Amino acid sequence: MSFLKAIAFFVALFFIVWYGFQIVSAVGEEEKITAARQGLINVLLALVFIKIMDYLYYIALSGEFQSKAIDFIVQASKFITYIIGVCFILALIYA
Repeated sequence: MSFLKAIAFFVALFFIVWYGFQIVSAVGEEEKITAARQGLINVLLALVFIKIMDYLYYIALSGEFQSKAIDFIVQASKFITYIIGVCFILALIYA
């Protein structure tokens, strides 16, 4: 997993330099500057997304998270069951 993160980081670093070079070399051409800026924003968003996924993966590996996740899933399924039951009863009453 860390190998893939390292590859993604270096690829992102390459694209940051690439888009930076495109911005610098596109003097006076607003269309090329806008395209390079959008590419730079996309790379930065991808880096943020990778870090968020890394953090979620770290949290998911902790033992406490697993028990809390199970409790959350059970509570959510109970709530959804109650909602479906109420909708079914209302459908029977008003049908």
